[in-house]
Amino acid sequence: MAKNMSVKAICFLFLAFFVSSAFSVTTSIWEQNTFKDFASGKPKNVSLTSRDQITLSKVLEAIEGNIPEVRIWCIVRDSKGDMYAGTGDNGRIYKISSDGKATMIFDSPETDIISLVIDNNDVLYAGSSPDGIIYKIEQDRVPSTFFKSKEKYIWSMIFDDMGNLYAGTGINGKLYKISQDGKGEVVYDSSETHIKCLLRDKNNIYAGSESGGIIYRISMDGKAFVLYDTPGNEISSLVMGLDGNIYASVVSGRTKPPTRESQEQSSQGKEERESVIYQITPDGVATQVWQCLDPIIFTMIADGENLIVGTGDEGDIYSVQKNGDWTL
Repeated sequence: MAKNMSVKAICFLFLAFFVSSAFSVTTSIWEQNTFKDFASGKPKNVSLTSRDQITLSKVLEAIEGNIPEVRIWCIVRDSKGDMYAGTGDNGRIYKISSDGKATMIFDSPETDIISLVIDNNDVLYAGSSPDGIIYKIEQDRVPSTFFKSKEKYIWSMIFDDMGNLYAGTGINGKLYKISQDGKGEVVYDSSETHIKCLLRDKNNIYAGSESGGIIYRISMDGKAFVLYDTPGNEISSLVMGLDGNIYASVVSGRTKPPTRESQEQSSQGKEERESVIYQITPDGVATQVWQCLDPIIFTMIADGENLIVGTGDEGDIYSVQKNGDWTL
């Protein structure tokens, strides 16, 4: 009997010890429910929103074939759905067919192909650097020199209804008008260093500059009006909204795209950069729509009533609504 009592006592003591240990452990609650929380991870196949939501992202498909270049400066699409990419530092153009296959179609003597545009007949025009040449690339023909400017950069190009080609250039901030036979003239000589982007409506061309960050409205006869003098240094992109307003991405700070030499230099002493998007009415009233989470906005395109925004330095792509809501 005494032995049984001893065994029961020992069992009771062990049970009391384990129960006491279990109740001494506290429960921890860990929550992640904001964009900042989610962005600290590595999202895959999902998008993050400014309203702290996670949604399925759009499908990304890799192209077939390698594009062995340092950077892709510009991409355009023709009426058949084929795309063309202008690249650096070897000045080549690649055709990306609608099935995703990439093929080099032009190896220019230039360092960079920094702008592309396609006319109504699917003829491709390419603006280059450092010699400021515009090349004409027609299907089944050898690419030819269409126009030689006296500039270093052909940053942007756009056609009017008559088939004339307008080119924004640097480093002297001039806008050229080039007829279909390749004869060009300066239609506006700005006080800026670069004309980085162009946009056209029925009666005017809008030009975004770099150095003072000015948006010009230029009539077809070359008369220029400052639509908006932004607080930034560079207008990197202009888009016409469905609402008839212009949307401009404005970058502050030094934003020259990286070159092979600049990538080798130390990052010490770099100026802080930031980018914002403004909505500008036809009479020049500007309202800030969105401040980018990344330092540089490189490009924008319209997507219905939203804007698709390509940024650096991390290569993020945003969808931005007019009310400032966004999706990464």
